Amino acid sequence: MRYGKGLFPALLLACAVIGTSSGIPAAADTTTGRSAPIFDLLVGSWLVTYDVQAFGFPIPILLSFTRDGVMIETDTPAPTPVGNLGTLILSNGHGEWEPTGFRQFSYLYRKLVYEQDGLTPFGTTRTTATGTITNDGAQLTANLLIEFLDRNGNVLLTAPGSATGTKIRIEQP
Repeated sequence: MRYGKGLFPALLLACAVIGTSSGIPAAADTTTGRSAPIFDLLVGSWLVTYDVQAFGFPIPILLSFTRDGVMIETDTPAPTPVGNLGTLILSNGHGEWEPTGFRQFSYLYRKLVYEQDGLTPFGTTRTTATGTITNDGAQLTANLLIEFLDRNGNVLLTAPGSATGTKIRIEQP
């Protein structure tokens, strides 16, 4: 019995120690100035500007990142000039994102693309990006590559660019 009484507190202590080092990200510790995990910083919706030379001018878009790694890109499906491919209509994008390091992330999403009439399928796009978020989670920057693929999956155009964005937050009066 004596062995059993000493074993229980030791097991309890071991479980407590293991439980506190489970690898689950903790919230930001503002008292020490440490940065919050990327999930706490990036998750939410962002007003972003894509600067891609093939488009001819900067394009505003909305990006949303969920805690489970899903991302959604939204812009107006308006006629968009795309380099030598002509004017195309692009759908909204769906994909995923993941953390890649301290305040760093990457994402990939796909879009459906139509001819200028908006009805005739052209192909798809594949957008990949790697980026960084500020310590306060208010701004992001990224380098991106947009590939335009025909209906058979052949890459017709690669369009590199950059992105800058601001997190959408409830503004205080």
